[in-house]
Amino acid sequence: MTSPARRSILIVDDSPEDREVARHFLRRDQACSYTIKEAEAGEDALVICREFEPDCVLLDHDLPDMNALEFLEALSDATGFVPMPVIVLTGHGIRTDLARLTLERGAQDYIVKGTITPEGLVRVIENAVEKFGIQRALAEQRIAAEIRNRQLETFAAVVAHDLRNPVALIQTSAGFLLDVLVREGDDPVRKQLRIIHRSAVRANRLIQDLMDVARLDAGQFTLERERTSVIPTLDEALELHRAAATDVGIQLESRVGDELPLLDADRDRLLQIFDNLLGNAIKFTRQGGAVRIDAEVDGPWVRFSVVDTGAGIPEELRAHLFDRFWQARSSDRRGLGLGLAIAKGMVEAHGGRIWVESQLGKGTTFFFTMPVAPS
Repeated sequence: MTSPARRSILIVDDSPEDREVARHFLRRDQACSYTIKEAEAGEDALVICREFEPDCVLLDHDLPDMNALEFLEALSDATGFVPMPVIVLTGHGIRTDLARLTLERGAQDYIVKGTITPEGLVRVIENAVEKFGIQRALAEQRIAAEIRNRQLETFAAVVAHDLRNPVALIQTSAGFLLDVLVREGDDPVRKQLRIIHRSAVRANRLIQDLMDVARLDAGQFTLERERTSVIPTLDEALELHRAAATDVGIQLESRVGDELPLLDADRDRLLQIFDNLLGNAIKFTRQGGAVRIDAEVDGPWVRFSVVDTGAGIPEELRAHLFDRFWQARSSDRRGLGLGLAIAKGMVEAHGGRIWVESQLGKGTTFFFTMPVAPS
């Protein structure tokens, strides 16, 4: 974007008198030497925008061939982003609905002709240019982050595919040797085999997470839905984490009753959702704390909650919790930052939703819903 002293402005208005007023206002400003182009119709203005890329467009709402909303839509790029600041002017007074729509479509401001001074018009232009610059920088950062994530996900999927069979073989072989190795004096060997087996199990889990992300992205993630009982699935998930919770002095409990209806769900995926949320809760709960699972019927859904007594999550971090490869602490290397993203994908694949509530110093609760099986 050029400096304020060299702004290029496109005035788009079918009224010669209104174009003259805007031109006069801009030329009165001593601090700026504006380069001004003009157009009477939307199509002509679009050509100028694409060829010359003005620093700002002053756009009459009602043109002979289109209105401001249609102009903004035609000017937008493939992502829906308007590539330059546009200020919409109207001669029909304030209309809140039109103002809201034009701002939603990408205009920077909406002003009424005849109510603005020369100084005010210059100020509106400078504010629009500054605001647009910030929006464009944020959009570029978001696009760059999305590209990096796609590249990382593609790389991770390839690596996961290539590692899956060797790691599975290591896990199986270590487990077999642990089962058959019973000779006296082999305790050091058995200890090393247990370390190998645990490490292979953990590596397999990370590989499975990567594969699940790749399937979700490729639209190849499938569910084998059946009438699923909650209690046996939940008990299995709790048992998977009970030893880890006990080791760090965390109480693990369920308040889910036997009266819950059957779910229309993929049992293995439901177990994985519980597994991811419980593992996350235990990881961020201090010694002596507690992690609890509750559930209640909510119409055609069962709403589950995984409650912990951890430190809580700052509000500014909550929006990122379900992002892929994101971790609350950049130094945390206990996972890939995929567990919550995968849980979200699985819940939404069932038609449910997942969300979080948290209070600093009191703890965090993750909620998710699953559909009740038809009777």
